[in-house]
Amino acid sequence: MPCYSIIWTIITNGDNLITALKELGYDVTTGTVQLKDIIGLNGARRINFYKNGSAAYAVRGDTTDLPIITRKYSEVGVRSWARRRGFSVVDQTENNGQVQIRLVNRRG
Repeated sequence: MPCYSIIWTIITNGDNLITALKELGYDVTTGTVQLKDIIGLNGARRINFYKNGSAAYAVRGDTTDLPIITRKYSEVGVRSWARRRGFSVVDQTENNGQVQIRLVNRRG
């Protein structure tokens, strides 16, 4: 049975953010302990995600690719969530700017 969701993205998970940036071809460095600063470099573009006392990351720098980064972050988050709960990602397709991820429950 298909289940369609729209995901509103608030970036809070540093590990998923690093994975998303790397999948998009960014070189990634972390500035401080506990991933409070994550810096992505892609050619001349530099984007800095930082935490300043809140759970969510704030952004500064070149935000041209921010919509692409947040979408990839969401995809990484769905795949991570699925694996933690015993699902397998069967396939992932993109059509007209929408991403569909098909999951199968592998738990007995």
